[in-house]
Amino acid sequence: MSRKSTPSKLLSSLAVGTLCCSAILSAQMQMPACHQMPANTEVTAPEKLPPPQKLTGIGNLHFPISSKNAETQAWFDQGINLVFDFWDYEANRAFEQAIRTDPNCAICHWALSESLGIHNSEVQGYAHDELTKAVALRNKADKREKMYIDAAQAEAGSITGKYASSRNDKHDEDASKTILRQIVHKYPKDITARLLLAEALQDGYDHDTGKARAGTAEMITILQGIMKEKPDDSAANHLWIHAVEASPHPEQAVHSSQILADLAPSSGHMTHMPGHIFYRTGDYERAQVSFDLSTSVDEAYMKTQHVSADDDWNYVHNLMYSIANLLEEGRIAQATEVSAKLTVARGARASTLYPWSTRDAITRLNPLLPLALREGNWQSVERETNTANVPAQFPNLQILATSLTAFAQGMKSVDEKDLDAAQKHSIELDAQLWRAMQKLNEQSEADKKKSDKPADAKPANQVAPTDPNLDAMVKNLAILSLELRAAILIPSGKIPEAEALFTQARKQETDLGYREPPAFIMPVAEQEAVLLTAAGQTESAAKAWQKALEDRPNSGFPLYGLAKIAEKSGDLSKTTEAYTKFITAWKNADLNSPKIEEAKAWLAAHPNTALASSGAVSSHAESLDQRQ
Repeated sequence: MSRKSTPSKLLSSLAVGTLCCSAILSAQMQMPACHQMPANTEVTAPEKLPPPQKLTGIGNLHFPISSKNAETQAWFDQGINLVFDFWDYEANRAFEQAIRTDPNCAICHWALSESLGIHNSEVQGYAHDELTKAVALRNKADKREKMYIDAAQAEAGSITGKYASSRNDKHDEDASKTILRQIVHKYPKDITARLLLAEALQDGYDHDTGKARAGTAEMITILQGIMKEKPDDSAANHLWIHAVEASPHPEQAVHSSQILADLAPSSGHMTHMPGHIFYRTGDYERAQVSFDLSTSVDEAYMKTQHVSADDDWNYVHNLMYSIANLLEEGRIAQATEVSAKLTVARGARASTLYPWSTRDAITRLNPLLPLALREGNWQSVERETNTANVPAQFPNLQILATSLTAFAQGMKSVDEKDLDAAQKHSIELDAQLWRAMQKLNEQSEADKKKSDKPADAKPANQVAPTDPNLDAMVKNLAILSLELRAAILIPSGKIPEAEALFTQARKQETDLGYREPPAFIMPVAEQEAVLLTAAGQTESAAKAWQKALEDRPNSGFPLYGLAKIAEKSGDLSKTTEAYTKFITAWKNADLNSPKIEEAKAWLAAHPNTALASSGAVSSHAESLDQRQ
């Protein structure tokens, strides 16, 4: 999640009322019955923020400023490190404190404007005010600082003078990037300018080829240059993880992931970030170390500094990633325990409600839903969506609940071989999808009319919606629709038609883009593999399981599926190898995992072929003994 797209950098808003979750009694715990949302939660104006505490262990970036006040410099350095930790709330506090110690510090107002986020609708009025103050104090800044202020003006679209129409024809880019390039050229030792330019350039990867787009390719070059000069630069190593995690080779950032937590051990997000790379490379055990550490860091911070959930967006983001990671390891019991924290980790604003993420919206219906969806437990999905009590002020969330219910009922009917009922539920799901698409079209037309209106002279803080983003939701529901339609075709022997629908669904899943964690809870390929395996289509199922394994490297779910395919083939050697790989991957799985018990039973029944794999089996047994 880049700094420009952190939740609090994009949206936040007010929500009134209560979102109630059903009381679900699991074997491990009783889930909270309701998610209480505080009413009329407002974002505090920067000047009213409580004085910050001096923080250590947040990074090692230094940004020399022209202020002669040593306290101002110290608070500024704290703030700039926090900016590159994506810790905007504490960065705001630090920069505001810098301003209190030196009210004439122009670059301090610039920094606060940047930290607030000039494009963050919730606080864009505050950000505009701070940039205006920086411009008013511009004559008190040195030459380098003036260029930073000019770049911010250019990004805000309010710059006048020689940069007003500035464009770099070679790169066809806006004036803000041009000015950042000039700072880098004029002040080559200014690492912050290079970092800001790298961030500004990031434009992702081509979905089809996996090749870095031009901006990201240049970002990679910039960051490599910084890390060559300063291998332990905390900000560069952080951005490097973001630069390559969505690439076909996330392992490029393994070294950065190994050192980042030590470079900023007091930052919840910096201790969390290594988990992104370890998750992508299939090292779920190591990823969980990062996610658990981040949880403890954030919880200690919020407790000692009396910070609300809304002011620490990383906390819920880390919990969501932790749950996703635990599921791939077969640690369902711990995933259930972490899920219980979600109701208190979400506040009233979009910074923690994540309305742009359908995966997050699903947990607002019931925190246990991702667990049921990941395991394909359609009865639990149906129960948990049917009993969700969604308030009327969240109509999109209501559509999501109704759609997930129809999908779960349809998939359950397929499992029960009641294809008529499955078809009925498929029609219900498509009807919900059609209504959502109609509503989306109406919203699009309304937005066009709004965009035709002249913009206000002065940006103002705006309320952003906390109901789930309809566009993202429609894209996810469209994939579920394709999956259910394909599932109905397979028992009827219409395999080519079903595979064509799954191909379309996988394409749409890819088009969702890289998300943290993945937007789609169970990979489409895995859903296809489950159904093809049940239908006895072993060759096609094996290919689908392999594709699922590419999506989630070393995940026990596809490894178990491949072991079952091998078992059906009668090849004892391949089956032994497959079950051994599965047991190794799930060495930390739940003590009572039926899949693990089945794998162990098969290997025990075939001692001669299992002999070569006894190390993996005993390793899992030792892990179980330690946890018992």
